[in-house]
Formats: sequence, C-alpha cells, structure tokens
Amino acid sequence: MFDDRGYDATTVREIGERAAVDPVSDIMATRAIAPVAATLRARRVPDATLRAELIVATMLGISLTRAGGTLAGMRDADVDTILRIASEAIAALAGGPQA
Repeated sequence: MFDDRGYDATTVREIGERAAVDPVSDIMATRAIAPVAATLRARRVPDATLRAELIVATMLGISLTRAGGTLAGMRDADVDTILRIASEAIAALAGGPQA
C-alpha cells in the first residue's frame, strides 16, 4: 500500500480496511459513544446506545459545519448561542424535558 501510494497518500481508513478493522469507528465507539451511552443507561433512558450515537453525530456535525464555514448562520454565531441552542436539542436526545 505504501509502495503504491506513498506514506502521505495512504489513509488510516485504508490501512484499517486492509486489516479488516475500522479504527475510526472503534475510536468513536469506545471514546465518545460508550461513555455517553453508559450515562444514559445509568439514568434508565431507553435506547441509550442509539441516543448516544445521535448525540455524538449531532455534535460532530455542528463542529464540522462550523469549522468548515458551510452554513453562514453557524459560522457567524457566537459559541454561547450555539451551545445554548444545541444543548436544548441534546437534552431532548438524552431523554430530558422536551419543548
């Protein structure tokens, strides 16, 4: 793989695919989703793992969209406003009070 493409052009995902593992998914599962799911399970929230995945996906989407500047409103909003609004959505996903 490195001989064909070189070190700079070979991705972690390609290495993982060749080894029949997905390191990105493994890291997400163990470091991000599992702790959130454990907290939700401890609170007896139904569908804890799915809810944890949705929470992590939401936060990643917000981070990537804001960093990339693809949506002007998110790009231009201050962090406190984003956190205030996003926390309402996260609370709903976590089984908290809904508006």
